[in-house]
Amino acid sequence: NLATLKMGFLCLLAASALAMVVTAQKTRPVCPTFQCDATFIRGHEPDLGLSPSPTAFDSYNIMSPFVAQIGSTWRMFYGGGPISGMPGYLRYQIGGATATASGGPWTRDGDPLIPLGVVDDFHTTPTLLRGEGNVVLKEGGLYHMLFCGNRNDSVYHATSPDGVVWTKNTTSIYTGYAPNVLRINGTLWLFSIAKPATKPWEVTVAHGTTWDNLRHVGTVLQSNTQPWEQGDMFYPYAVYEGATAGWTMAWSAYSNKSVVKTAWGGQVTAIGLAHSPNGLSWTKCSSNPILTPRAGSTFDSVYVGSPCLLTTVPPMLYYGSRIDQSHKYFALAHATMGNTSTSNGS
Repeated sequence: NLATLKMGFLCLLAASALAMVVTAQKTRPVCPTFQCDATFIRGHEPDLGLSPSPTAFDSYNIMSPFVAQIGSTWRMFYGGGPISGMPGYLRYQIGGATATASGGPWTRDGDPLIPLGVVDDFHTTPTLLRGEGNVVLKEGGLYHMLFCGNRNDSVYHATSPDGVVWTKNTTSIYTGYAPNVLRINGTLWLFSIAKPATKPWEVTVAHGTTWDNLRHVGTVLQSNTQPWEQGDMFYPYAVYEGATAGWTMAWSAYSNKSVVKTAWGGQVTAIGLAHSPNGLSWTKCSSNPILTPRAGSTFDSVYVGSPCLLTTVPPMLYYGSRIDQSHKYFALAHATMGNTSTSNGS
């Protein structure tokens, strides 16, 4: 892929010359933190599994991690589901966990963060408002969370003064699955999944200046354009690192098992990576997928999905995982970007 090779060469050239571009306000990277030749090292245990309590809201499914630093504390937000919701996956709620470091260990909050409503009876895919450099933003003295509130993909908005206690808005503000939101130069960028009836799901973007005036702009990423993709794509996660390093997006998609090798007989998913100079036109890495299921794993042998990118040192990729067809997702885990001979993790 010529674009990938060109990016790598330019990044190496720039890094050897000055390594970082320094502005009066902050230090910006010359190259994306997550490049196409990124390699990932996984652990042998998940960061968070199903709740051991059979009556807990997250006792049967756990998915869509969003990890961020709030003050001196690291917070993880996720969607959890009980067995009582099968097979419709209803009554999911958003959970939280706390750690002192980006890689854990994590301690569950216990109870759901936001109560269900009559219309918003399915809470999952939480995401916090971020700005340049993947930094969580506080606006009006509050942190801002978006999440899917029901099976119709209605996006709801919640606020918190501390990242622990949350108050939801009772009306939805947009329609799209798995929202992921940033504010860049005053504009809200809301990436989410659209579900066309006649083709695979795709990533779209909406713009606005307030939560009340978000408007669809267009499709930015489509599935089935690379050999490993075979069907719907979902769970976009975008990072903006300044005008020079640009945009990075991770997503997951159903995968072609002749490319993503696995002994599992059913569907599998993997994670891909793409870059953009402007957030609208994207180039997928020819080295995709960057993370695939691991045969024989006790927690990620079938699905790896719902990626969350951390531009920490070292950079990390959090993801949801699955080991069977019964649990929607089985555990939350992370991979650390580093030097390894296995580009899809080890």
